[in-house]
Amino acid sequence: VAILTFDQNKFEHTYNKLTAEASFREIFLEVFVPLLHKLGLEWQSQSINPAHEHFISNLIKQKLLINIEKVHNSGIRESDKTYVLFLPENEIHEFGLLYLHYELLLKGNYSVFLGASVPMSSLKSVRENFKHVHYISYFTVKPAKEDVASYLHAFSDELLAKEGDAFWLTGRNTQGAPPIKTPGKVKIFSDLRALLKEI
Repeated sequence: VAILTFDQNKFEHTYNKLTAEASFREIFLEVFVPLLHKLGLEWQSQSINPAHEHFISNLIKQKLLINIEKVHNSGIRESDKTYVLFLPENEIHEFGLLYLHYELLLKGNYSVFLGASVPMSSLKSVRENFKHVHYISYFTVKPAKEDVASYLHAFSDELLAKEGDAFWLTGRNTQGAPPIKTPGKVKIFSDLRALLKEI
């Protein structure tokens, strides 16, 4: 109801009730993810318009950013490993990646969030600043399914030369295509939950 009437107070009231009963992880995975999936389907079928989807997406993003700020201020442990989170060029669907950033910080990891539409070539300058890098990405729309394998091989050649580096990814465009033969340091996860088990 809050979505259809653009009622931010109703959203906040519902969210506050949820936080009294559940962790942010439970709220995100059990409430927000299914809600966003449902909204995506309704938007595609034109049951709702883009304004509704943008309204609720921005409220959810605010909650993600608030919780990221809370855990970021709680301290990061020293480690040789750095997680670099990014979306490839022309990919803008960042909720899953933002949530992974939250989980990494919650566990005390050093996580660099670069966000949407990051050219592969610009990651080289990031790589130069850290000893071991675990890149994490989410392929929802880009690269196209038929281009994923070539993207991964180019990524491996350009950015995974150092011992201890890796590239983990998930997302709709990594699934359901013909099996992808990935370079040794590249790992594709079936979904967000599977990736979360590794961190």
